[in-house]
Amino acid sequence: MGVQGCFLAVEKTAPIDAVLRAAANFVSTVDDPPTHSFVWLQPAAQAVELRWFGLLGQQRRHYPIDALTESLACDLPHFVAVLHDDQQGVYLFERYVCAPGASDTTCELSIVSDGPYLGVARGTLTLDYPQRGFTIAELAALGRKPEAELSEREARAVLAYANAASVGLAQTHPADGRAYLDARRDAEMYPLVGSEHRRISIPPAPLVPIVRSAPSDAHWDAAGLPRRQL
Repeated sequence: MGVQGCFLAVEKTAPIDAVLRAAANFVSTVDDPPTHSFVWLQPAAQAVELRWFGLLGQQRRHYPIDALTESLACDLPHFVAVLHDDQQGVYLFERYVCAPGASDTTCELSIVSDGPYLGVARGTLTLDYPQRGFTIAELAALGRKPEAELSEREARAVLAYANAASVGLAQTHPADGRAYLDARRDAEMYPLVGSEHRRISIPPAPLVPIVRSAPSDAHWDAAGLPRRQL
């Protein structure tokens, strides 16, 4: 069973109230909001550099990731967004920061990947990764080449490639690695109701994602990758 989802994170010391307020503000602005929405939040004791969270509802929705990050940037000075879809092989990593002396939170790094094809939509990658240095056309040609004819570097590029989430986290928050995949285990649950967001011990079931696990067309275009309709 693969994993599909939108994973968000703030610095582990960020106040919970700020996270819940930012999530509630987003839900309050969308069309056709779920009857009940919730934030799952990684327990503080399990956080490394980042504390992961996500949005769920009692009715499935497909809100675009760029609408969510635009809203969160109005309330959070530093956050990370990851789209993970290992069923389709599609990933997005974005890091938002408010620079010292600045008043706005902006996207510092945005990376999209589709299989071995990885593109930078914003910012600069300084980290090395297996498929770095190959063009999309070259990677496509390598994918058609018999494995026995591949050099060691070529084989790593198409058989052991890195995705946008792993590359982005390795550059910006290396200690976290793939911690987000286990972050919902034993997660705290907070309903987004009214102005008070009190933790509940037993959430209603079932709860489903309300944010699409796919990059927008603007992400694909900015990263220089062919669009995928997912």
